[in-house]
Amino acid sequence: YCVVPAYAYAMAAIHQSLEGTMLWRATFVACTAAALVPSPLLEFRYFTIPLIIARLHMAPAAFGMRRVAIEALWYCAINAATLWVFLNRPFAWHSEPGKAQRFMW
Repeated sequence: YCVVPAYAYAMAAIHQSLEGTMLWRATFVACTAAALVPSPLLEFRYFTIPLIIARLHMAPAAFGMRRVAIEALWYCAINAATLWVFLNRPFAWHSEPGKAQRFMW
């Protein structure tokens, strides 16, 4: 319960930075909740599409070019680290010895 204020602030900040009518914002929140609430696991793939749609509908004046460049570099670093783990860190399961398994989420 300690993080509820942070979640409320984040929700208000995202809601304020989104462009569009109140109907579009309400539909976005409803569709995002419909996709995330019933999911049994907390996986990043469930957040990808709502994040991209929200990012595309944010007001351009809300972020400067420096912030957009930092965000792009951050995502490139995450993708590079994921690719490195996939290529360079295979492992073997005890049930399937000798077969290289790859970690990917």
